[in-house]
This record gives sequence, C-alpha cells and structure tokens, in this order.
Amino acid sequence: MSTAPLVVLLVEDNPGDARLIEIALCDPARADCVVERATTLAAGLERLAKGGIDAVLLDLGLPDSVGLETFARVRREFSDAPIVVITGNDDERAALEAMRHGAQDYLVKGSVDGVLLARSVRYAVERKRLEEALRKSEELLRTVLNNAPITIFAVDKQGLFTLSEGKSLDTVRLKPGENVGTSAMDLYESLPVILPDGKTICGQEVIRRVMAGETLAGITELRGIQFDNQFVPYRDAQGQIIGMIGVATIITERLHAESALRESERKYRELFDNAGEAILIADAETAIILDANKAAEALLGRAKHEIVGINRLDIHPAGRASDYREEFELHVRLGHVTDMESEIIRKDGTIIPVRISAKVIDLEGRKVIQGIFTDVTERRRAEEEKSTLAVQLQQAQKMEAVGQLAGGVAHDFNNILSVVLTYADFIMDEVPEGSPIRGDVDEIREAGERAAALTRQLLAFSRKQKAQPRLVDPNQIIRTLAKMLRRLIGEDIALDLDLDDNTGRALLDPTQLEQILVNLTVNARDAMPQGGRLAMSTRNVWLDGDAAAVRPGLSAGSHVEIAVCDTGTGIPAEVLPRIFDPFFSTKGKGTGLGLSIVHGAVAENHGHVGVSSEPGAGTTFKVLFPRTAGALPSVAPPEDGTWHMGRGETILVVEDDAAVRRATSRTLVESGYLVIEAEGGEQALARCRENPGGLRLVLTDVIMPGMSGPELARRLADVRPGLRVVYCSGYTDDMLARQGLPASGAVVVNKPIERSDLLRKLREVLDG
Repeated sequence: MSTAPLVVLLVEDNPGDARLIEIALCDPARADCVVERATTLAAGLERLAKGGIDAVLLDLGLPDSVGLETFARVRREFSDAPIVVITGNDDERAALEAMRHGAQDYLVKGSVDGVLLARSVRYAVERKRLEEALRKSEELLRTVLNNAPITIFAVDKQGLFTLSEGKSLDTVRLKPGENVGTSAMDLYESLPVILPDGKTICGQEVIRRVMAGETLAGITELRGIQFDNQFVPYRDAQGQIIGMIGVATIITERLHAESALRESERKYRELFDNAGEAILIADAETAIILDANKAAEALLGRAKHEIVGINRLDIHPAGRASDYREEFELHVRLGHVTDMESEIIRKDGTIIPVRISAKVIDLEGRKVIQGIFTDVTERRRAEEEKSTLAVQLQQAQKMEAVGQLAGGVAHDFNNILSVVLTYADFIMDEVPEGSPIRGDVDEIREAGERAAALTRQLLAFSRKQKAQPRLVDPNQIIRTLAKMLRRLIGEDIALDLDLDDNTGRALLDPTQLEQILVNLTVNARDAMPQGGRLAMSTRNVWLDGDAAAVRPGLSAGSHVEIAVCDTGTGIPAEVLPRIFDPFFSTKGKGTGLGLSIVHGAVAENHGHVGVSSEPGAGTTFKVLFPRTAGALPSVAPPEDGTWHMGRGETILVVEDDAAVRRATSRTLVESGYLVIEAEGGEQALARCRENPGGLRLVLTDVIMPGMSGPELARRLADVRPGLRVVYCSGYTDDMLARQGLPASGAVVVNKPIERSDLLRKLREVLDG
C-alpha cells in the first residue's frame, strides 16, 4: 500500500541550507515528500493560511523574525501544524525550548541525512495525528462514562482506586474521579456484599477473591443507595491479573424503606432508640418534631422532652432559617433527601456540621419526615487532609516522572560520551608531545568528563543510583561546583567561599554531596527574592559525647563541617521542626522535597544536618560528616603506561550502538586483543558458535533490543560453559536489577567507558 507524499513547508532564508534540505527530502528513490519553500516568516504564515501543508520545517533565524518568537508566532496562528525546528549547532538551547512549547522535533543543520530528515518529518506528522486521535477518543470515552446510568470503577493490585466514573455517582454525592488514588480497602473493607446465594461477605473479601481470579456479583448499599454489582479481574496483555473492575447499577431506592415499613412497632422502636445515628421524626406539614432517639439527644445535647414539640427549624442556626425552610419544603415535595450537608446547633450553642438523609414516610396514616443526622466533623477534617495528600501525591508523581526522564537522558549521554572520550584518547595517542593539538584534545576530554559528571548528577536526581562512597575532599567539590552555583543563584546574590585548607577528608558519595549543596543553594536563593549573600564555609570540628548525643547518627570524634548561610527572610521558630518533612513548604510553590532530599542524602552518608534561623535574620544549615583519615584516590594511569594490555586473547564485543561498538573494539585491538563484533544477542550466539576454541571473554551491553546482556550470558553458558562475561551499561542500578543482572559477582564497566577502567577490569577477569 503506497503512502501519499507529505507536503512540507520549508521556511528557510539560506539558499544553500534550503537546497540541501530539499535534496535530502525529495529523493526520487523514496518519494516521501514534496517541499514548498518560504524565505521569510511572513511568507510562511501566508502559505500556511492557504492550507494543504502536512508539516513545517522552521528555521529559527529568519530575516523578519529570530529565535523562539519565530516558533511562537507559527504556533499561535497555526496550532494544529506539526512543526520541526531547524537549528544550527550554536542554537540548540532555543530548539529545545521550542520542543518544550510544542515543537514535534528539532534537527541540527549538517548532522542529518535524507532518510533521517524524511523520517523525522513523517514521525512529526504521525505524532500530531495520534495526539489528536487520542484526545478525541478520551473525550468520547469520558462523555460515555459520565452519562451512563451506572458507575464503573477499577482497583489496582495495591487496592487503590484507579477509575471512578459514571452518572450514578451523583446519587451518593461523589464526583467522577473523586476516589482515584484512595484505598478501596480503607473505604469499603467492611461493606456488606450480598451474593446471589444469599450469603453476605465483606468488601475486603470481594477484593481478595476477585484479585485471585474469581468473577463475583452482589448487592451493596452505600449511603442509603442500593446497587447491583459485577466484579471481574482486570488482566494485562500477558494475562496477569493487575486489578479489579466493577460495574454498579442502582436497583431501587425504596427497597429499604418498604422493608422498614413492614417491621413491627416493637422492633421499629428498638432499632429507632438504639440506632447509632441520630434520628428525628417531624410532621411533614407543621415541621414539629414528633420523636427523637438517644443518639439525637446526644448529638443535640438535649433531653428527649426538650426536643419533642419544637419546630424542626429550631435545631439549625437562626441565621439560615429561611434556607432550611426551603430545604424542608423540598423534602416534602420530593419525598426524600440523600446525604444533604447541613448544620445543627446544640443546646450549649456549639454548631456542628452534619450529613442528613431524610425520607417522607406514611406513619399510621400520617405523613412524617424521618431524618438521619450524622456528625461529619471528623469526616470533613479527613477530607481536607485527603485533599492535601492528593496534591502532594501529584507532586511526587511529577518528581518521579522527571526522575525517570533524567535517568533516560543520562543513559543516552553515557553512550555518546563513551564515543567522545574514547576517540579523544585515540587522537591523544597519535599526537606527539609538545604539539598544540594536545591542548585541544585535553579541552575535548575535559568537556567530556564534565558532561560525564552531569550524567552522574542526573542519575542521582532520579534517585535510583546507589550511593558510591569514596574518600573525598569537600573543599575540592565545592570549588568545582561553585561556577554552576553562581549561575543557579543569579547575579543579584553574591556567593562567598570560606574554605579551610586544613579541612579533613570524608567518606561519602561525591554526587550526593553535590546534590546536597545544590538543594541548599536553591533553598537559600528562594529565601532571598530581592538578592543577598550566600556563604559556604568548611572547617574541622570535634564533638564530645554530649554534643554527638543531640545529633542523631553521629558519634563523638572529629568531623568535617560544611556551613551554608544566607541573608534571606529566615524561618519562624514554629516551622523549624518541620522543614525536613517531605512535601512541607512555606513558599507556596514547589514540591517541598528539596530539604527532605538533603536530609535523606546526609543520613545515607552517615552524617547530620542541622539548621538555625530567625525571621529576617537569615538561615544557616550545618552539615557534618565523620572525618576520615587517608589520602585521596589517585586518578593517574599506571606508571609503566601498559594500561593492562592484552595478550592476544579473543574478546566478543556485543553492543547495539554502532558508534560505541566501533570505539570499544578499536580500543581493544590497539591494546593487544583480538576482537569479534556483534550488534545483538542472536548475532553474538552465532559468533560464539563460529569460534568454538579461541574465544576467552564476552564484553556485552546490559540492555539491548531483543535479548538483554544477562539473558545472553545465560544462553552462552549453555554453548560455552565457563566463558567469562563483563557487562557495560549507562543505566541506573535499579534498571540493571530489573534486567536480571546479579546483585553480586557481576563485573560492570560503567558508561561513559574510560579506557583505563575497561582494560583494568578485563585484565582482572581474564587473570582471575
């Protein structure tokens, strides 16, 4: 089936760039695209207004518009058009910003071929179409659910509501989606469910049995409304049960009332007097209270003889008497009210919020209103807390999503940096001493190492990288981080460093220390909206037994202290005990997670963080870590320069990224190894069978399409028992664990790959 060519509007004023793009897109062999060109933004907007354009390739630098405003104008006037931004190498930041505001993709001039360019354009169009189709589908589904005379709900394996929709929710005073995120067990664990055979089980039993694979039906009653329910297991694509789906239909609201009317006067009186809820009976015409049970006496703070004979409106606050009169008349006309929110006034004047369920019934030929009153003071308080927790949960989910994104970006950077750093080493090997090129290569390598440090920070931010403590100099880390911190706080805040050169060393994760300093800096910046001064200092301190006892986690002895002091607004004394609580914030914005992350990272590195502050006088955080003796680890290569050379052994390199595979293979060949390459698991197994005798070791990526590294190792063990395996990966530790990598015993070379680290570990495994 052929696909019609896409009509692409290229908005590009540079004739050379435009010609290259047109040639790349209009390859006759593919016949993917038809290109129309505009050289100015105005001309491009004019052409878009005529219609018939599938996608826009937009240069951000045009004669009549430059930068993000170029993208913003097209986006404002033609929001439905898929836009792919074209940028030069020096303007990727603007392109990324355009992506955040709705661009489908961006391309860097000179770095893409025709196939990739055409694919990016077509993918941009398809993504836009899929987004629109998904939006319409979701709107249709929401309309159907919200208008259906049923309730449909879903509960996941943890017992939390993931869906709660349907028109009949109105009858129990619930809104669509209100229960989502709350515990079904907490809400309905004791809710009676009457099965078709007449047996009654609780809601908790229903959930347990359905999660085990049963399909159940039963009748329930919630807030005076009876439902016929169907409960079925919910399975994923692999057939595994991942939750429960329920459909509830209102069967009748009068069954309970009719049953109650058939009860004898004796039983009615017994139930009435001993009911847990407050019940009042009032004449439907005069509103005079005729009867009250014991719970009503307790609720109103009055004896029965003080209640009977008064007007029903007299139990409500006087200021709203007219409102309640209208509600009372509505009760009479409708015959019932379910879960109406109201207020009653006790004898001592206390006003209490209540939920009222009322019915007009025929009592011995007389129409009366039976009202059931429930004190909802605690429920309202719980609902407020639940609402607060729901907001906090949303923020936590956002942070988790950002963490996952950071982990994915770090992985891609690690692959790219492996290639950059390896080829920098290749160039350095070929350049003679004294050549000015060596300085250039050093700059490339230094930039690559800074980028590698950034990926470590991204992995630490994702909170899924295990702590890797080592002996560090806090002064060195602060000085290295200072340049980034100055950019972070802005020009109106001065950063002063007072670092004692005699400060000792500490055993901790340097990336987590950076995370601690960044979070404290951000906290200080937010406390100084009008500018100010931020000071960081280090020193050695000695804690005696008493001083250590008031600092949980520390023991008596020598410690390294890092102090972060700002001249900001300060923190009130009543707030100080809560500042490290998750989600707690006094700023009215953000997640309230910054200082809790600081507290967790400090504790994980066996330290302690304290704070002192006064409103208007600034805030000082002091972080202490146990001082550790010893010298900092050396990062220099072995003195003999051998780099742990190979001895002619044959190594199978398995890596799906071609650039990383080529760089790694060349490193090994130039270091004295024989290399066989494979781009995936199946090809690696074939290469192993083709070389039955000489293969000594397999160097494999952990996560690859089709077959993971650990799975490849297990299958290779069947073909070549005893064959040694070394893994490479740029993913976080939790991701490696999910791929089946052994928790201990596995040798892993972290990406970006450092030549010395790779060769050392290979030599250790081969000689071990």
